[in-house]
Amino acid sequence: MAGNLLWWACIFLETAVLVRGISSGLAKRYRLFYGYLIFILSGEVIRLISYVFAPDRYGSLYWYTELATVIASYAVILEILNQSLQSCPALSRPLTRLLWIIFALTLTYVCCGLMANGFVSVSRVAADLSRDLRIVEGALLLLMLWFFGRHRLSLGRNLRGITIGMTMWVGANVINLAFLSSPGHEFSAFLRELLPVTYLTALVLWCLSLWSVAPISTIRLAPEAERDLAMVATKTRITVTGISERFLGVLRQ
Repeated sequence: MAGNLLWWACIFLETAVLVRGISSGLAKRYRLFYGYLIFILSGEVIRLISYVFAPDRYGSLYWYTELATVIASYAVILEILNQSLQSCPALSRPLTRLLWIIFALTLTYVCCGLMANGFVSVSRVAADLSRDLRIVEGALLLLMLWFFGRHRLSLGRNLRGITIGMTMWVGANVINLAFLSSPGHEFSAFLRELLPVTYLTALVLWCLSLWSVAPISTIRLAPEAERDLAMVATKTRITVTGISERFLGVLRQ
């Protein structure tokens, strides 16, 4: 009963955020975030139809829809980066390309691992890629929050709400995955019970922070902040390049 109430409450809040975003014009400003909510709602409808009319296909459909929403949430991280650094295109462009490279490497890593084990299943690929992307998303969001906090950058109410809500939701999933993948993961059952509550909390935060249009804060990075961000981007690019070269070397063998 409580689970059904949480599920309907989440659907109600998702619909409220979408309708309000369209009417206020915020959906045009944050297209990827509102597209992410549409993906979630669509996935829930597809799962419900499958559960009622084709329960034998529910498991595979679950992972397909889960992968679609996880990829959409990765796109939201790209949008947060672009919106927060829109006054610094010289930094946002290379960082955006870097995040796409990380996404491609994650996909390659999962597929290579499955093929190395001699077993390739679309459902398994979707499940493993969803898990690994969640971990990558959690690391990227924490890095962004650390950078914004260190340099005291104001994102504005709308973008700040999106960022904090995404961090809460992705972080809860990453913590749950960490316990699930470790031996003796009884505590994961408790965390899994908390996942819907965490998502409901994120939806409430999104509803409050996105109910009205707030002025966009123009972020002017200090020279020190630009140097720090450029240094992080350079080190990350070097690391990613090294990993890419190792992957290519393995694939050639």
